[in-house]
Amino acid sequence: MIEQNYSVLMSVYRKEKAEYLQKSIDSMLSQTVPPQDFVIVCDGLLGDELNQVLQKKKQEYPECFQIVQLPENRGLGEALKEGLVYCKNELVARMDSDDISVPERCEWQLKAFAQNNVSIISGAVQEFMDDTAQAGTVRYVPESSEKIAVYAKKRNPFNHPAVMFKKSDVIKAGSYMDFHGFEDYYLWLRMLSGGMKGYNLSEVLVYMRVGNGMYARRGGVSYLKDMAEFRSWIFKILSIKCKKKIRGYVNRDDELDETVDAQVFKEAEDIAGKVDLRNAFAKLDERERQILTLSVIAGYEGEEVSKIMDMNHNTVRTIKSRALEKMRKLLSV
Repeated sequence: MIEQNYSVLMSVYRKEKAEYLQKSIDSMLSQTVPPQDFVIVCDGLLGDELNQVLQKKKQEYPECFQIVQLPENRGLGEALKEGLVYCKNELVARMDSDDISVPERCEWQLKAFAQNNVSIISGAVQEFMDDTAQAGTVRYVPESSEKIAVYAKKRNPFNHPAVMFKKSDVIKAGSYMDFHGFEDYYLWLRMLSGGMKGYNLSEVLVYMRVGNGMYARRGGVSYLKDMAEFRSWIFKILSIKCKKKIRGYVNRDDELDETVDAQVFKEAEDIAGKVDLRNAFAKLDERERQILTLSVIAGYEGEEVSKIMDMNHNTVRTIKSRALEKMRKLLSV
């Protein structure tokens, strides 16, 4: 039997456009299998236009909408962690406040959960600027859990705006954490390292808004010449920390399934004991974080960086090199 009940989890903050928020919410309310529970976290105080949109929806759907107000902006990770507590259902669909879901999105994901023993299901997203009829690049991710596990060592294996997950498994892995630009990737790595599995649908589930500084707000995009080494550091460090954390949650003495060989595991353990990746990342300035974040997560080619970040190519290259060198020094043993 296909589960019909699910919650929607969305975070919104003051820089969002009311028009985009309205369209995003409506795309979820118009699902072929509509949600029974819609949790929206206000990440800090909002402007009048955004509040009007939320209050109108609350009046129209009083039994469905839950508005969670945070007194100050805490960032996406903390906002989603707080909102997850309020979600009433085991299955939770993530939704960004400026994207548009296709009408069948959640129906497809609910069917996929009924057919697969997994904790996370996402799918393809298609980028657009103003009109979904003129949507452009499709961002695909690997479908099977085996391919996802391999892909996760290099970059984010799930399109976060299109994710639906099991609430209990996310909580078991420690839920979302404050890790600017890596909130979702950090969570998925902890879940996968704990033996949980995921699946990605090949269909486009969400139209993801880009342009007009949207990428910079989400994190940015670039291609780092030495990205393989940087990704390797990230994976090693997170892998060890995730495994130890998951062991604590499930109270197991046996070894979890290794995703790196013994030598890499030993090297990673040495590194993990001496550095804190989140603190190191936080020491970069905003533009450095944006470029590194989008490089690791999105993996776009370098020529796209200048256009998306609206920056000169040489400037991006300089910032990229500076940020990478800082991380090398901070993560060196």
